[in-house]
Amino acid sequence: MYKVVIPSAGKGTRLKGLSKHINKALVSVNKKPSISYVIEKFQENLLYMTSDGKLSYYKNFFPYEFKNLNKKHNTTKIDTNFDEFDIAIFVSMHAANFAVGWLDRYWPMLPLGIDYFAIGRQTASAIKKFGLSVLCPSVNVTSDGLLSMQELQDVKSKKVIIFRGSTGQDTLQHELTLRGAEVEYCNLYQRVLNNGQKESILKELPTIDCMIAHSGEMLESLGVWDDVEKFAEGNKFSVLVPSERVAEIAVKLGYSSIVVAKSALPEVMLAALDKIFSST
Repeated sequence: MYKVVIPSAGKGTRLKGLSKHINKALVSVNKKPSISYVIEKFQENLLYMTSDGKLSYYKNFFPYEFKNLNKKHNTTKIDTNFDEFDIAIFVSMHAANFAVGWLDRYWPMLPLGIDYFAIGRQTASAIKKFGLSVLCPSVNVTSDGLLSMQELQDVKSKKVIIFRGSTGQDTLQHELTLRGAEVEYCNLYQRVLNNGQKESILKELPTIDCMIAHSGEMLESLGVWDDVEKFAEGNKFSVLVPSERVAEIAVKLGYSSIVVAKSALPEVMLAALDKIFSST
């Protein structure tokens, strides 16, 4: 088990104007906050040395495991008819990773003429490893952001395949069908709740100041706030979410201190987190 310490307590005076209104760790390098490169490589057990001289602790928990589905669970047999599609959409990094494995097995030479789309940079990166050119929304990294792209406005009579888990929103399928596309799902994996991870999350709640929930499903897995508060012992920690949709789920579950970031991009979420702590 490793533990990574990130010294981020300096005032950044050598950066001059670059760090005047933002913590130096959030200054962009190639359009990403410098600290995000470390976070993405070491995703758990991180310690941050902040300007007040205290140690800030970050730990990454995910309450689900991913089970690979057999072909019999798929509505689409990509091993035989993937070349019939005009558009392929990958809704998450997990969907991309599973799909790449399947496609590599059945289509070592991918068919021509298919346009590839992804929700989120990490999802796109997973597909690009396969040598593909991928389009994704640059700001609004959601289904709505994908649907707003110019390349998906005229899809009449086109065949679309959506790679995803066994459950999920039907926003893409519904809207693309209204635009005249023929849409099919390829369900590649199933989320299975890991009770051990859930218990670990609940044990950490009394010690935290902010919980980052990237999805409504994650919040739902912990249960309603009345149940969560039994473990949190009255701690009204902030909940940072990437969209209004996830915020609505948090409200329905009973959470009150909710902060909505402008998007799910790492640098945007980090900036929102910095704002939470700078205001306390």
